[in-house]
Amino acid sequence: MSRRNEAAYWGDMLDTARAIEERISTATRRDLDVNVDFRLALMYRLQVIDWERITGLRHLIVHEYWRIDLDRVWDIVTRDIPDLLTALSRILPSDPP
Repeated sequence: MSRRNEAAYWGDMLDTARAIEERISTATRRDLDVNVDFRLALMYRLQVIDWERITGLRHLIVHEYWRIDLDRVWDIVTRDIPDLLTALSRILPSDPP
């Protein structure tokens, strides 16, 4: 992967993580249980993030969706996504492509 493509890839991850963070800023854990649109939106965003710490979740979302633990999903979006945002902000230039 070229340096430019790599920066674009990380930039996409950053955009997706920011979208998750924004969406959960006004949500509660209960919303994940009762709001199907909210749940599906988060699941979609999580499956497009190719990040080692949540790759196993992508497999569950795509292939074994009936086994998804919503408590774990909430932990990911409230604990792991902020860590991802911090990591990406350290490696990306201030104006990614």
